[in-house]
Amino acid sequence: MKNIREIILEKGSFERLNPMQEKMLESDSKRFALLAPTGSGKTAAFIIMMLRHLKPARKQVQALVVVPSRELAQQVAGELKKFAPEYHSLTLYGGRPLREELKSLQSVTPDILIATPGRLLDHLQRGTVNLSAVHILVIDEMDKCLDLGFRTDILKILKASPRPELFILTSATMPTEEDLLKRLGKLEIFDFNNTETTETPDIETIGITSFTKDKLHVLKTLLSNILPDGRTIVFLNHRESAQRVYDYLRNLSIPATLYHGALDQEQREISVITLRNGTTPVMVATDLAARGLDIPEVENVVHYHLPLSEETWTHRNGRTARAGRSGKVYVISSDEETVPDYIEFDRRWNPSEIEILPEVDQTTLVFNIGKKEKISRGDILGFLVKECGMEPSQIGRIDLGDHYSTVVVPKSLAPLLKEQLKGKKIKSRRFLLKIIGE
Repeated sequence: MKNIREIILEKGSFERLNPMQEKMLESDSKRFALLAPTGSGKTAAFIIMMLRHLKPARKQVQALVVVPSRELAQQVAGELKKFAPEYHSLTLYGGRPLREELKSLQSVTPDILIATPGRLLDHLQRGTVNLSAVHILVIDEMDKCLDLGFRTDILKILKASPRPELFILTSATMPTEEDLLKRLGKLEIFDFNNTETTETPDIETIGITSFTKDKLHVLKTLLSNILPDGRTIVFLNHRESAQRVYDYLRNLSIPATLYHGALDQEQREISVITLRNGTTPVMVATDLAARGLDIPEVENVVHYHLPLSEETWTHRNGRTARAGRSGKVYVISSDEETVPDYIEFDRRWNPSEIEILPEVDQTTLVFNIGKKEKISRGDILGFLVKECGMEPSQIGRIDLGDHYSTVVVPKSLAPLLKEQLKGKKIKSRRFLLKIIGE
């Protein structure tokens, strides 16, 4: 049987473990805080320690991972499925019908629960989750939990949970609230925030001047220059501004997607999928996207609005140069703005005008049926081959959500496919089909 190191290296496609992950293989500590910046491999690190302490799968919840957001819950669940497929994990978070979670909990008891604080407390109050057998407790990104106002919820969860054999807290900084520290008890501190123990991301920071307060034209020019280099996230400080910039780019036929808190969960998931699969290589986002998204292929981060704090600057930039890759950070500032001292440029650049805007030759189809309707990737693939006469080589990445499926197809074929599939059924189920960006 493969050991934990071999599993993490193979399944995570890592060349080597970083110092924090090595520490998790060696340490005998049972109660500790893991302090490290965003994008440093904390998730893989605490999963390594979990794997060392998980008992054989049984019909009891033996591990609980508390996370601040639904996006992070999905990311952690994905990593656990990759590194520990023999254990059944279940995510609990708001923004989706509670009845779906209740049905899942009734059908099978998970070995591992990944939950946001509010939804977990809801289940505890209803008696639909039993934590009596939990011997591993992880509170992930505690600083973000506190930023989002979950301090009281965390205290309630700690009180409701039995004292675990293994307790892990991850955060960028150690919390200072006295009542919380008292409840957490004595923790060993593993601090990987300094550059001696954490590899410095290979990021080039580039300053771009906008000679007008409105930066839309500068953004268009920048994207026209950098889109051939890969995926890009454009950060703004407000939802309304993000919507305005997104509409502007779409009107120019620049393939972009939108991500902010006013969108529902399914819309945000599909936005991440289309960025990841490359059919919309630009994501226009608020700082909600600065944490919890696992998209290792993001090459560029653009600060359309200057960040409101140094912490925000750090977390935005953490979306690029992940998993040993390099990345570029672009800061667009007008003459009226004062660039904070914590932003230091490696160089300044005045991107040249490009008349021919970049195009993407593929698009994403979205079916409104998914895993909960018992649809598999093979069902989608076989359906397109049989009903549309497509070659398997024409069909790209297929992703499944609870109630949707996405598939990458040639952009030139998408309208014809949509027409061909009207009134059709997949496994006796009718569906609606839309084309991203239509």
